Amino acid sequence: MALQAIFGIAALVAVSSAAALPVIQLAEVPTPNTFPEVVGPIPAFEVTEFKAQALVLSDRNYINFYVTPYRGAEPAHCFSLGTTLSHSLNSVPQTWCSHAANDSSDTSDRVWFSWTMGDDVDPTAAGAGGTTGTDPVDSVNETTGAYLKIVRQGGGQTRDEAIHHFDARYLVYEGEGDMVHQVFTGPQNFTMRALRVDARGES
Repeated sequence: MALQAIFGIAALVAVSSAAALPVIQLAEVPTPNTFPEVVGPIPAFEVTEFKAQALVLSDRNYINFYVTPYRGAEPAHCFSLGTTLSHSLNSVPQTWCSHAANDSSDTSDRVWFSWTMGDDVDPTAAGAGGTTGTDPVDSVNETTGAYLKIVRQGGGQTRDEAIHHFDARYLVYEGEGDMVHQVFTGPQNFTMRALRVDARGES
């Protein structure tokens, strides 16, 4: 009997405590933004000395270039060395660039790049229209050629983005027999249209 009384008192206290808690109105909680908001255009990124190729008689490939994200900035050195079993260029995930001449990673301008081969693009990933719709700068929807994306992480919740698609005609195989390897033959120096985006609430 005493045990039942104790349980009854505990239940009464729990109900009273719950009633005293503030009521949360779920309707007032904003849903997160699916995509970051484009703040506006900014000066184009300047890319120089761009090279990408698979090495002859090797299982390695590389991408190497410099990017100046804004006028007066120290060029960031971007480099990636990958492994290939087909003497071809491979996609490169997010890779940080460096600013100092000694390739130190200490820098206030955090810049990274990615390289995506068209073969790795799923044009149906986000529905109809053949576009993934995952990037505010440009839709990634071509399943040929390759995409170069460069991002400068700004302060707070903003970042600067640029993405460019290179036609498949710039990705050629050179050499014969064991010497065959894929090489990027496009321009070494070019600009990339850039936008500033606000990622607050980005899911």
